[in-house]
Amino acid sequence: MCNGNVNYFPTFRTWLGMPLETLSKYVARIMRENGLSARDVERRSGNGITDAYVTHVVKGTAANLSIVKAQALAVGLGVDEDELFSVARGVAMKRKAAMTNEPVSVPEITRAVQLLLALSPQKLRRLLKIIEREAK
Repeated sequence: MCNGNVNYFPTFRTWLGMPLETLSKYVARIMRENGLSARDVERRSGNGITDAYVTHVVKGTAANLSIVKAQALAVGLGVDEDELFSVARGVAMKRKAAMTNEPVSVPEITRAVQLLLALSPQKLRRLLKIIEREAK
């Protein structure tokens, strides 16, 4: 079952205490950014997903999102299918850097975590304060 409001897997962002974007929030954001209605998504998907189902996804009430429906949703939204699947699974494989709009890759995140783990607790606390300040 895929519920737009539930993230079943912990991710790097949730470990940092940052909320992960749910599928419902992701879909709503993409639609808002591109000026799309649920009906637009249905049309763009080639009627692979109904506007009513898109609305259920946005509200977080859609249950059992099938692979076929998720693929149609990605087409309708005009987003990468893998990105949508990652969001639906609760895994942030790619995310846009807030200021640069450049993708952050998994290897970059892995390297950052490796470096963080090597820091002393005192240095880690100082760095966390800097990161929190920059994220605002």
